[in-house]
Amino acid sequence: MPGQAVTAEQIAAGLFGKLPGQGDFITRRLPQAFLRVWDPWLQSCLNQSREALGDAWLDAYLTSPIWRFVLTAGIAGQTPWCGLLMPSVDRVGRYFPLTVACALPQGTNPFLALSSGHEWLDSAQSLMLDALEGALSLEELDTGLMQLSSLPGTPAPSTQTVSPAPLEPRGWRLGLSESRYMPHATFAFLHLALQELFLSYSLWWSAGSERVAPSLLLCQGLPVEQAFPALYTGDWGAGQWWNLGDPITDAGLGEPA
Repeated sequence: MPGQAVTAEQIAAGLFGKLPGQGDFITRRLPQAFLRVWDPWLQSCLNQSREALGDAWLDAYLTSPIWRFVLTAGIAGQTPWCGLLMPSVDRVGRYFPLTVACALPQGTNPFLALSSGHEWLDSAQSLMLDALEGALSLEELDTGLMQLSSLPGTPAPSTQTVSPAPLEPRGWRLGLSESRYMPHATFAFLHLALQELFLSYSLWWSAGSERVAPSLLLCQGLPVEQAFPALYTGDWGAGQWWNLGDPITDAGLGEPA
């Protein structure tokens, strides 16, 4: 039905963009609700990055890292999405990224998808890199994506929205069944607070490249075009990003002793 959200059970991972063995755009299993947001946004981001970087653009693009993302519902249709964005090019030398994306169950907490989906994302990334390097055909890439196991997703707790009186001090409370569920509760708190602040938001993370340090990004909706070049260059100060600081270790408390 028009406007109906796509469920994770309805589609396998899809793809959109360009590959060296193909002469033009390729699209598999991604609905129009996703593509009519994603395609023009990517086109605008590429145009902005070319304008901002000038002669340095091509090298920055070709050496940019693969970015993984989670989108909450309301950004690219009414379905949450998880996927990867990889720099690529078509057979005749036209540059455009390749996107692989998979629908998540409604209500999925993006932070739990980030923490539990790494094996799925690793597998998808390996397939994408093999296709980029010519080790896989488009058909083999497509088959490999369809054969991936379901991407794990954990629904966020249902909540009741309460509007406080103007200027009244404000805090949040989330019930706990047992204290051992505190790590999941922390993810839930983050998600619910960000929904309250942003309505819809996206997470982006990458292992980095020579130019870009490993990073986790969070923004309302999709990154704005003026902020996008930093995903290629790592120049967060010039990209309308608020840089929160240095790398966090496994302990989250600084460098290990």
